[in-house]
Amino acid sequence: MIGRRSLLLTAALVAAVGLSGSASAQTPGGDIQSVGVNTVGLDPNGPNNGTWWIFDAEPGSRVTGRAQVVNPSDVEQTAELRLATLRFDELGDPYIERSAADGIGTWGVITPRSIRVPPLDDVVVDFAIDVPFDAEPGDHIGAVVAVTRGLAEGPEIIKEVARRVYVTVPGDAVRAMSIETVTASLDSAILPTAVTAVIGLRNDGRVRLTPRVVVRDTEADGSDLLVSRSTELYVAEVPIPWYGGIVRLPVRAEAEGGIVRVANLTKFVIPWGLLLTLALLAAIAYAVRNWWQERGSRLASLQADIRRLETLITREAGPRQAAEVDVADEQGRAINQAIKNARRSGNDAALGRLAMALHATGANAADPLLEALGSVEDETERRQLLDTAATYDLAVLAALPRFATLPPETASELTTLATETPTRRKASAPPEEPEPTPDPPAAEDAPEDPDDDTPAGPAPKATTQRKRPAAKKKSTTTKKKA
Repeated sequence: MIGRRSLLLTAALVAAVGLSGSASAQTPGGDIQSVGVNTVGLDPNGPNNGTWWIFDAEPGSRVTGRAQVVNPSDVEQTAELRLATLRFDELGDPYIERSAADGIGTWGVITPRSIRVPPLDDVVVDFAIDVPFDAEPGDHIGAVVAVTRGLAEGPEIIKEVARRVYVTVPGDAVRAMSIETVTASLDSAILPTAVTAVIGLRNDGRVRLTPRVVVRDTEADGSDLLVSRSTELYVAEVPIPWYGGIVRLPVRAEAEGGIVRVANLTKFVIPWGLLLTLALLAAIAYAVRNWWQERGSRLASLQADIRRLETLITREAGPRQAAEVDVADEQGRAINQAIKNARRSGNDAALGRLAMALHATGANAADPLLEALGSVEDETERRQLLDTAATYDLAVLAALPRFATLPPETASELTTLATETPTRRKASAPPEEPEPTPDPPAAEDAPEDPDDDTPAGPAPKATTQRKRPAAKKKSTTTKKKA
């Protein structure tokens, strides 16, 4: 018959027999927290973050360690300590063998075996493991176990917490390793640049391994040791292409003894970078298309104005009186509009031709001529513009703002030509035509001489006299008078 305090409750072991060394949660009924077991002075970068004891021992040798028993409650507790042998079931879950016939549970001892731990304090104890001479090569797994009994009313509650102990005996032992899990996550949901791959590596053999895990071309970070019947996680940050898509992550794990395990991981990354690039290119293409169409319409308008201007100039030949740039006649308006279109479209060649055409109509084209001179590149056209602009008075040209923006060489040439143009125009002007001398009177109009016996006859044919210079005519007249 089961008594009131005869019910036994064994707490679940932590860290693969206890990932942490204490059962910190309160049990139903207001029971106190149990003690915890921690390692002392171990490397935090070791297996399971330095929370397991790892020993190398020859057959017949002794290894020692220290354990810290922690009391997290506000009452004093008594803890019973012992070494136990750790076994694994078919699923790989650890359990403590109650009556072990071999293993660490029969090799070692903890002193003292029972301790009193003050509230919110800890006690450090020593333990020793004597490896038998006939110990098999490989890893032998045990645990440091702390047992406490609950003080709450009702059935007696017994709690056990444990921490793993590994003792590796050198020699030929079974080496085995497997890749248990492979997961991947992106560093960003919008514009990812890397994939974080996490590989779970398990030692299925009886001896510790020193694995090396590579994901694609990146070596993963993790524990240097993989003890038997344990799993360690290895993490690798693998860069991915900016355009996303399907990302393949081959995983390769190697260990001593020629052990190689491979796995493949595929991750689809939404190509946000590629989509944004395509959208940007489409926007640029649309803007260029609109700009090209607008430029084409301006060019077509300019060409239409030039054709209309040429038609008007062809119809109306002959010089016109000089007028201002904003002349009211149709030709002036057409040329002025064409000049404005040429300025907006940046067509420098058309601007020069239009300026000379405006000058040909007799309008004042000094300003557009100077503007065309400032940007013309063709030397022949430049000479034509210079000659045309030089026909204007130098004072008129110098008063225009565009004259100051001309290149120095062009301004100097224009000044020289404008200065020489009046002299050349005067020297090359044709001589004034003299007034024609009146013809002598005809024969029939001359008075008859009564003493002339010449018979009358038909009048002689009139001959066309050539026009002579005034000086010669004057000389001839003087002789006749003499």
